[in-house]
Amino acid sequence: MKKVFLTLIFSVLLVVSFAQQQEVPSEIAFAGMRLKLSASVRRALTNDMEMIRRNEKYFQAKVDRANIYFPIVEKVFRDEGFPEDFKYLALQESSFIPDAVSSSNAVGYWQFKKESAQEVGIRINSEVDERMNIVASSRGAAAYLKKNNNTLNNWVYALLSYNLGLGGVKSYVKDKYVGAHEMDIDKDMHWYVIRFLAHKLAFEKEVGKNPTPSFTLLEYTDCQGKSLSDISRVTTIDENLLEEYNKWVLGKKIPTDKTYVAILPAKPGDQQKVTALSQTPGGEDKHPTAVTAATINAPAQVKGYRKERPSSLGAGQIALVTYVNRIKAIQAREGDNISTLALRVGHTPESIMYFNDLKSFDPIIPKKYYYLQLKRNNALTPTHTVQEGETLWDISQDYGIKIKAIRKKNRMTKDEKLVAGRVLYLRGKRHKDTPVEIVPVIKIPQQTLAQQNEIPKTTTNSSTDKSIEVTDSSVHVVSKGETLYSISKTYGTPLDSLKAWNTITNSGIKEGDKLYIQKPENEKIDNNLVHIVNPKETIYKIAKEYNVTVQQLKDWNNKTDNTLSIGEKLVIRPTP
Repeated sequence: MKKVFLTLIFSVLLVVSFAQQQEVPSEIAFAGMRLKLSASVRRALTNDMEMIRRNEKYFQAKVDRANIYFPIVEKVFRDEGFPEDFKYLALQESSFIPDAVSSSNAVGYWQFKKESAQEVGIRINSEVDERMNIVASSRGAAAYLKKNNNTLNNWVYALLSYNLGLGGVKSYVKDKYVGAHEMDIDKDMHWYVIRFLAHKLAFEKEVGKNPTPSFTLLEYTDCQGKSLSDISRVTTIDENLLEEYNKWVLGKKIPTDKTYVAILPAKPGDQQKVTALSQTPGGEDKHPTAVTAATINAPAQVKGYRKERPSSLGAGQIALVTYVNRIKAIQAREGDNISTLALRVGHTPESIMYFNDLKSFDPIIPKKYYYLQLKRNNALTPTHTVQEGETLWDISQDYGIKIKAIRKKNRMTKDEKLVAGRVLYLRGKRHKDTPVEIVPVIKIPQQTLAQQNEIPKTTTNSSTDKSIEVTDSSVHVVSKGETLYSISKTYGTPLDSLKAWNTITNSGIKEGDKLYIQKPENEKIDNNLVHIVNPKETIYKIAKEYNVTVQQLKDWNNKTDNTLSIGEKLVIRPTP
């Protein structure tokens, strides 16, 4: 009871502290209007702002994305003669995630449905979806809201129409505010407007604090008829980087039916170089390229730089972005530190540290996998035997599982030291009655789940067979009618890993394409995989987990019935 009371007091203090830091004013300026906020609205805004900032790391991630995209949006709005305050609406709608999709199938930065987008000139077809283009979608949002404001003559009502449509907003319109420059916002106002004002108040004092910009976004307006690979070769910007900023490009080349704008991310010092390269006469770019810049404060989803991209990727050249435990990860290179790794993958150094349990002074280990998302509470492998010199961090990184989850599953105290040979549970929790198991450490090279997703160096094989054995991987030649999904099922490998091994960013493959397939880990190690039975597990559940039959489990373990005991060891797929 005392603990609950203290928790309640702490929560109240947090709210009070937040309210003191972010006191809601009685008046707020918006789109040239003066909005007077009632006491109830101010309380609602305080609650919404506290909710927005409840998790400071996620809030900071949104600040970082706002730093990235606001300059581009502001420029579009200035060109359109549209109030810049509406830039906070994109934060509210999508958090500036380009391929965000709502439950109602609204897509992109501004969450347009297909019909509404096409009405304001946003192109959507098999080649492009400009809802994921920050320039085109921002221009479309301005056009939509300006059109509605021409009818409503009030920017607050125009804002609300973005959620309710012109028909739905009419019940909220008060005649005295049509054409007004001042407006009372009270308890009768729709929640959508309150939520928008909360975003404006929460972010406006946080965005733009970094005086030294890390990146510049360039608008590349001579991209018609070019592929992202063409643009990459001309500008020396990595193609993966271009793909992250230009997810609106769905086909092989940007169409020539109208003027499109691609986004070129470049470091401020490289701005002139990138501009000059894109204007170099000869080759594929014989005409000067119109390039404008918007300076920003943080990198975004940047995949790295390289001078050229091979037209045909061999296994050893495949990009080192992959999935470990279904978590997006990247392999560190020689010379990487936290800042360079963050720059290469388009995250802030803080997010890299957060996702990987790092401190600012920790080294980045070459060939180690680092995560771009939160690690999970369960690994794909049920147990791990601790090797000499291993730490919880090592195991956490190898299996994509949180350190605190490992401690919890194994009933470890925070200060408890690892002992070589200890069997750690990575899926189920060790039962309190099950003693800690220590086994002799056999020094056999262990292949981690991260390495399972990495393509090793292979030898060349000129055979045209559909599936060719090449050292530790296979080459699959795509047949007519096959899809990535069907191939992933054929080989029993995750679709995400299949894409990562072959640097595929969409689902487009064609007959004759060669796909590299990594062999399953369990078929490549000499020692048997052993499963330790957890409480409440049955032989049927374990068989399903490993995709084997109950009879196989019984045969491999010389069992005559289906009974199991807690802590019992079951051999899975014994070595022939």
